[in-house]
Amino acid sequence: MKTVSLRNAKFLHICALACCLCFAYEMKAQTTIVAYVNGVAILDKDISVKSEGVEKLFVVEHGRPPSQKELTIALIATKRRNLTKKVENLIRTKVMDELNIKVSKEELEAEMRKEDPLTIENPVAALNKQQIIYGSLVRALRRVTKDPKKEEVIYTEIMKDLMDHDSWLLYVKCYNSEERITEIEKAIPKNVNDIYNSTSKGVYDHIARGKLRAVITRDVTIGEEEVSKEILTRNGDTNNVQIRTEIKKRIMNIKQDAVEHAWWDNQYEKNKIEMTCKTFMEVVRN
Repeated sequence: MKTVSLRNAKFLHICALACCLCFAYEMKAQTTIVAYVNGVAILDKDISVKSEGVEKLFVVEHGRPPSQKELTIALIATKRRNLTKKVENLIRTKVMDELNIKVSKEELEAEMRKEDPLTIENPVAALNKQQIIYGSLVRALRRVTKDPKKEEVIYTEIMKDLMDHDSWLLYVKCYNSEERITEIEKAIPKNVNDIYNSTSKGVYDHIARGKLRAVITRDVTIGEEEVSKEILTRNGDTNNVQIRTEIKKRIMNIKQDAVEHAWWDNQYEKNKIEMTCKTFMEVVRN
């Protein structure tokens, strides 16, 4: 097997082609190992995505439902991004363990409180809120599928106090069959652990990325002369404190991004990333 870098532009194209070729074999692919990262397997199901979510995002971005071809392309692109994220998460976890970088429960819940205070302060209330909103949404959408002409009446009767009108229209467009409505129903949290876990995963990843970035970029510095030079190129006032603060932050972010990007390039070289799907390998060899 051959080790390849996901950050290589050619590989991204290869990944899209491979996903496209493998997409027709979706059921078989659920148990197919598509990659190993340092011996840890990534299954096709680990990078798969529900078409309903991709279609919903397409509607948000383009203001209309996608054609079948557009939906297929979007699904493949999402699958490719998920593979990259999965690989990076495995590498990040390994490096954080090696460097003994931890995310404490206190840190996690403090950040969660900023994002969704109800989940921490009153999880039962948060659970009830989610169940009411999405339980009502399921009921409303089922009524719409039976009587589309009463869409606005149904919104006023059931969802007006729970959801803004634009979000409602989006759900109506994307979840227009019993099969799709059932997906929402299955996702409704059943207990407070469901609520906590759904919020904490994303928050944990956010904190972990930030902590690792801080370590990677700890040696990045910026001089006052650099700040003044950048301000002058913009014909700004070098003595304005607010302008200096904003420019300094901007330059620092650019420098940190460059250092982090180089660090990741190095990690892709150092870590053992192997593609096991035959289609991947054949295209890579070309």
